[in-house]
Amino acid sequence: MKLFINAVNLSSAGGLNVALNFLNALNQCRPDDLVFYVAAPRHCGYEALATAGTRTHLLWVPDWANGPVLRPYVDYVWLPAQIRKVGPDVVFTMGNFATPTLVRQAVLLQSPYPAY
Repeated sequence: MKLFINAVNLSSAGGLNVALNFLNALNQCRPDDLVFYVAAPRHCGYEALATAGTRTHLLWVPDWANGPVLRPYVDYVWLPAQIRKVGPDVVFTMGNFATPTLVRQAVLLQSPYPAY
């Protein structure tokens, strides 16, 4: 099974801690048939996951696109292109807002306000 994890907007504070803790736990207890791809920003702590196992693949947000002005490009162009390239069974978005894709998706709502 291929799992695509969208963590592109989790680069600081509580969101980063939740993402790193989840990914470390997933590395320790995942089934043998699970391969996961993580879309994440550089220089935040995700680099340590690159050596965590051969079934962990990190997809780095381009440095030039990592910022609030180009966030729509990342969300609507770069991220969907990565999802198409990987061809995952499920997308898990960890940042309150769903990714535009036709692949089955689970969204982690860290903020309760979008649910209301």
